[in-house]
Amino acid sequence: MNNEPEARNHHSAGVTNPEVGKLLGISYSGVSRIRSGGRYPSLAVMRKVRDAYGWPINEQAALIPEDGSRNMDYANELERRILGARDTTTEQ
Repeated sequence: MNNEPEARNHHSAGVTNPEVGKLLGISYSGVSRIRSGGRYPSLAVMRKVRDAYGWPINEQAALIPEDGSRNMDYANELERRILGARDTTTEQ
C-alpha cells in the first residue's frame, strides 16, 4: 500500500503519477518532477516515453532547451500524450 498522501499521487489530468511511473518503470516522484516541469528526462526515460506513448526521441529532445533552462514545453507535450493514451484506452 502506498503511504503517500492522496493529493500527491494524483495529477490534475486524472492519471496518477504512480500509474505513469509504473508504465515507464520510474518512481512516481520522478514522474511528478517531469510533469511539473521541474526536471527533464534522461535519455533512458525518453526511450521509455517513446515506447509507452509513441513519442520519438528526437521530438522530445527538441523541446528541451540546450541551456537546460526550465520551460513547460516538454511537460505540456508529455501531458498531452498521457491524456491521449488514456483516452485511447478508455474508448476501446
